[in-house]
Amino acid sequence: MPCLECVSNRSDHVQGNVAASRWDACVRCGTLGGRLLVDSGRDLPISIASTGKDGTTIAQPLVSALVEAIKAAKIDVLVIDPFVTSHSVPENDTTAMNAVVAEWRKIADLTGCAIELVHHVNKAAAMSTDAAGIYGSRGAGALIDGVRSARYLSRMSVEEGNRLGVDRPERFFRVEMGKANLAPIGTASWRRMVGVPLHNGAGYWPEGDVIGVCTPWAPPDASEGVTEDHVQRLLERIAAKPDGARKDSQAADWVGYDIADVLGLDAGPGKKQTDRSAAQKEARAKVTQLLEQWVRDRTLIVEARPHPKKPETFFQVVVCGESMLGGIFG
Repeated sequence: MPCLECVSNRSDHVQGNVAASRWDACVRCGTLGGRLLVDSGRDLPISIASTGKDGTTIAQPLVSALVEAIKAAKIDVLVIDPFVTSHSVPENDTTAMNAVVAEWRKIADLTGCAIELVHHVNKAAAMSTDAAGIYGSRGAGALIDGVRSARYLSRMSVEEGNRLGVDRPERFFRVEMGKANLAPIGTASWRRMVGVPLHNGAGYWPEGDVIGVCTPWAPPDASEGVTEDHVQRLLERIAAKPDGARKDSQAADWVGYDIADVLGLDAGPGKKQTDRSAAQKEARAKVTQLLEQWVRDRTLIVEARPHPKKPETFFQVVVCGESMLGGIFG
């Protein structure tokens, strides 16, 4: 069940990317077994439609040959990266784009092959994919309207990185399902870019090339390793504080430090964010997620209290909830 990927990069660049992916895949899940076929669009251009004075024209001989090639190689998945190289019609022309999408849909029907079109986003979406959503794709909306399902990528923000304890958020992104005609949309999944060395160094470049490879990643489970004893000790510790513990993570007596101490973690008390180590940032992310979880299930309760020196000013403290251990373990 081969997969054919047609890309616009040079053949040597494509082979470098494939080699890095194979190296990483061999380590994680075995060899690819010859199931990946790759062509460079520079060596074998595939343009199925063009626009002239008579409107949009489908390149029938090429399309027919492509259909036969997919059948002959028994291709199950065809990836066109990027989609813009597979045609030469104006992207903002809805009628023309409809024709291109319809032709790719026809090819999929004739071959029984799943076809994935990799498309660029517009300038606004490039700044904030989450705000633009699935219709942040460049050009007419006919592409999104004409496909069965559509996903978009959203880079991890600095705020998300802090919350998840990630030191280099620019290396992470989410895959969001923006459209699914025949299935539930579901939840997003995370990916991480890792550098994979090709070990091809020589001469003036002894280190060789390092290629970015996309790998699956899942946010750490904040509850992992947390026991009933940990929660009981935390509740007793908070109960012993007549004024409660501060909810504000900037406070010296932040409740997160109590959580960290109980779990045996170093959350970097007294340090600025820029001075904390990666392990301390990860610890703060873990205790922050636990705090949010325990406030939601009322293991802990947030109360507003007047400032002792400024009665008109209130601050938030964390106290023990109504039910010991909440609903976490029971």
